[in-house]
Amino acid sequence: MKNQGQDADQGPPHFVQQLNSITDLIEGQPAYFECQVQPISDPNMKIQWYHNGRQLGMSSRHVMRNDFGLVTLEIKYVLSQDIGDYICKAVNNFGEDSTEGHLDCERRPDIITDTQHEESWRKIQEFEAPREAPPEAEGPKYAKPQFTQPLQSQGDIPEGQIVVFEGQLIPVNDPNMQIQWYLNDSPLGQSNRFTMTNDFGSVALRINGVTTHDQGTFSCKAVNAEGAAISNASLTVIGEDSLMLDSAHPASFQKIQELEAMDKSRRLEYPEDDFGKPVWETTFQDVDVENEGDIVVLSGQVEPATDPSMRIEWSINGTPILNSNRYRQENSFGAVTLTIVHVLPHDSGIYSCRAYNSQGEATTSATVKVPGYEAILRDTQHPSSWDKIQEMERPKIIEEVEIIEEKEKPRFLTQLESAEAPEGTPVKLECTFQPARDNSLKVEWQLNNHPIGASQLIRTRSELGWATLEISAVNPDHEGVYTLHISNTEGEAASSATIKVAGIGDILGDTQHEESWRRIQEIEAPKIPEPDAPPPEYDTPSITTDIQDIECEEGDACRFEATIQPVNDPNLQVQWIRNGVPLAHGNKYSISQDFGITTLAMSYTYPEDEGVYQLRVFNDKGEAVSSATLKCTAKDALLLDTQHEESWKKIQTMEAPKPKMEEAEAEPKPAPRFTAGITSPGELQEGQPCHFECQVEPVDDPNLKIQWSLNGARVSASNRAKVVNDFGWIILNLSSVTERDSGTWECVATNAAGEARVSTELTVQGKDVIIADVQHEESWRRIQEIEAPKERPEAPDAPAFDAPQITVQLSSPENAEEGDSAHLEAQFTPVGDSKLRVEWLKDGQPIYHSNRYKMVSDFGFAILDILYLLGHDSGEYTLM
Repeated sequence: MKNQGQDADQGPPHFVQQLNSITDLIEGQPAYFECQVQPISDPNMKIQWYHNGRQLGMSSRHVMRNDFGLVTLEIKYVLSQDIGDYICKAVNNFGEDSTEGHLDCERRPDIITDTQHEESWRKIQEFEAPREAPPEAEGPKYAKPQFTQPLQSQGDIPEGQIVVFEGQLIPVNDPNMQIQWYLNDSPLGQSNRFTMTNDFGSVALRINGVTTHDQGTFSCKAVNAEGAAISNASLTVIGEDSLMLDSAHPASFQKIQELEAMDKSRRLEYPEDDFGKPVWETTFQDVDVENEGDIVVLSGQVEPATDPSMRIEWSINGTPILNSNRYRQENSFGAVTLTIVHVLPHDSGIYSCRAYNSQGEATTSATVKVPGYEAILRDTQHPSSWDKIQEMERPKIIEEVEIIEEKEKPRFLTQLESAEAPEGTPVKLECTFQPARDNSLKVEWQLNNHPIGASQLIRTRSELGWATLEISAVNPDHEGVYTLHISNTEGEAASSATIKVAGIGDILGDTQHEESWRRIQEIEAPKIPEPDAPPPEYDTPSITTDIQDIECEEGDACRFEATIQPVNDPNLQVQWIRNGVPLAHGNKYSISQDFGITTLAMSYTYPEDEGVYQLRVFNDKGEAVSSATLKCTAKDALLLDTQHEESWKKIQTMEAPKPKMEEAEAEPKPAPRFTAGITSPGELQEGQPCHFECQVEPVDDPNLKIQWSLNGARVSASNRAKVVNDFGWIILNLSSVTERDSGTWECVATNAAGEARVSTELTVQGKDVIIADVQHEESWRRIQEIEAPKERPEAPDAPAFDAPQITVQLSSPENAEEGDSAHLEAQFTPVGDSKLRVEWLKDGQPIYHSNRYKMVSDFGFAILDILYLLGHDSGEYTLM
C-alpha cells in the first residue's frame, strides 16, 4: 500500500517551466538554459539533452545539472556550431515529457586580419625592411707553397721497421692549402699503417711496419690557390721471410678440419603423404531465388581435405567466374563455398566447381534460377549489324609462310682499308660481306693473330652484312695488323688491314681547338676600363615632419620621430642633441634612420632626461634643424610603507632571536673492557681469507678508538684489510693471507678513561712462489724446436760490376720558353749496382733537390724534370 501511494505522488514527468531561448549572444560568450520539472523526488527519472535532434554528451564546454526539479544546461563559451534547437527530455517509469528552446549567436570572423597596434605594426615594417648587406672583408692572400726543408730519402730499411718522412713548407697559416702524398706517382690511400700529419708547416708521413711493397719514390705535394710545390724521397726495404705457414699442433689442426667438414645444417626428412583423386562427398543443390537481390550460397564437401596441392575452380555456363565484390569463394578443410551477395537476373545459369590435383579431378554442378531472367532481351534487333560484328570479331587465321634459308659460303663485298692516324685520334675499320642474314655466321676480330680483348677504347659491331671496328683514341699499343674472320657451316673468309699510329710526343704544344683558343685569347685580352659615371647631386637637407613635444611619467617609454629629405643621399648624416650635447646609440637611446624616417626611442625616462631635444640633418649642401621639449613627471624614489601588514608581522615574529636551549652535560664513560676475546682461525693456507672478531664496552662512547697490530706493528685499513667497528662489534677481515701475516694479532681499545687489549695467534703455511714445471709437454717441446737457433745461410759473394757507362745520351729540349716544363732523360749501365751514384751538374755546379727540380734514378734511367723554366735555367746540363 505504501509503494502504491508513492507511485501516485510521482506520476509521469511534466515541465512546469518551459525551456528559455537565447538569441542575443556573440560568439565566445556563455549561454545558460533553464527549466523546471516535476516530480522532483523521483529517483528513476532521467534527463536527456538534444541539439538539432542529436543527443548531447558531457564535455568541457557543456555542464548539465538536475537539482530538486531545476534542470540547467550551461555552455561556457558559444561557438558557431552550437546554433540550433535544444530539447530537454524527462523520462521515468510512467512516461516522458519534453521542452524546446532555441540558441542563436552573432558569428565572429574566423581570421582577424586587422592589426590591433598600428604603431607596433609600422615599427615591425621598418625593422623587417630589407637592408643592404655589409661588404664582405677580403681574406688575406698567401704566397705559393715552397718547401724550406725537403723530404729525405731512406735506404736499406729492414722489413717491419717504422719509417718517417718529414719536411717543412711555407706559408704556414694558409687554411686552403692541401697536402697530398703519392707513392710512385699514385695517390697514397688511407690505411692503418700510414699516418699523415700537417701542423704549422711541418708535414710528416709515418709508416708503421714497412714491407717490400712500400719501396719506391714518395712525393709530397702542397697545393693552394697560387700554385703547387712537390718534394720527393725514395725508400728501399730489405725483405725477410716473416710468415710461419706450418702448424704448431698437427693433431689439433687435423681435428679442426674434421669439425669444419661436418654438415651443420642437416635437413629433417619427412615422409610425403600420398593423396588420392578428389571425390565430392557432398554435391551442390539447385537454388530457386524468390526475389532479386537475395543472397545465394552453394556449398559442398570434397576429399582429400588435407591435400595442399588441390585447386578449386568455379565457372558459370562453362565460363570461369572472375573476381568480384559480389562473389566470395572459400575453401576451408574440404568445405567449398560460393556466396553471391546480391543476385541479379543474369546470374541465372549452371554453376560448376572443379577440384583437381596431381592424381586427377572431380566436378559437381548446380542450377541457379533468378526471377526476371526472361525479361532480358537476348535476341538481336539488327541481324545485319550482328553478322557484321561477328565477322569483325572472328579470330583471323594468319598463314605462316615457311622461309627456306639457303646457305652460302661467306665472302667479302668490300675489304678492310689500312689507316695511319696521329695518336689520340679516332680510327674506324669497316667492310661488307655476304650472306647478310645468316644466323649461324660468326664474326671474330684479331690483332696480330691474337683475339682482341675487352677495352673501353675499342668497339666492334656486326649487323646485316656490315662489320666495323672503332677505336675512339688510338695509341702506340693499337699498332698492328687487324684481321676480320667470318665463318659459317659452308666455309670461312678473312680480310686484313694495318693501323699505324704517329706519336705526338710527351708534351703537347699545339692547340687542338683553334676556334676555342682564339676565343680564349679574345676573352683574356686586357680590356679598356669604361669611364665612371659622374656622381649624382642631391638637394639641401630638409625636415618635412618636425619632432613633437612629449610629456610622460618616470619609467615610461618615449619616441621622437621625423621625416627628412633627400632619402637616397649616402652622405646625409643625422645627429640627435639633448641640451646641446650630442647623443649616441646605446642601451638607452635607440637611433634609427630608414627611407627618410629617423627616430630616437628611449625605453625608459627619468626626470634628468628632461630638456630640449634637437634633430640636426646635414650634408655637403647644408643642414636642417628641428627641436622639441621632453617633460617627465618624477615618482617617489623609495617606497617605505609595507603593502602586507599581516605578512610583515609574521616575518618579524619568525626572524626574532630565539633563546638558546641548554645542553645537558654528557655522563663520563668508563674505561673500555673486552667482553669477548678474538676468535682466530688458527692455521691457514696462503691465499685463504681470514676473519678476526671480538666485542668491547662501552658501546655508545663516540671517543672510543680501535687499533689493530701485528707483532707490535700497527695495521691500517687497506684494500686487503677491512676494519669494522659498530655497536661494540670489532671485526678485521683479510681478503687473502701470506706468510708474513703469521704472528700475534692484537686489538687495542682506547678512550679518555683508559685502554684495553686482547690478542690471538695466527699461523700461515706458505706455497711455492714460482711454478717451474711445464704443464704442456708437447707444446713446450715444439716451442724449443721453433726457438732453437738456426744456421744462417752463407752470404753470397757480392757481384762485380763494370765501370759506369751511359748508353743513351741526353737530348736538348727544343723551343723551350719561360714557364714551360723540361724533361732530360738518359740511360746508363750497370743497372743493379747499389753503390752507383748519379749527380746532375749545371754549368759545372751541382743541382740540389728543390720544388722545381725532380730527379729520378731507377732501373738504369736517369731523369731530370724541371717543372717550370725560368730565365736563369739556361745553360749546359751534365749527368755524372
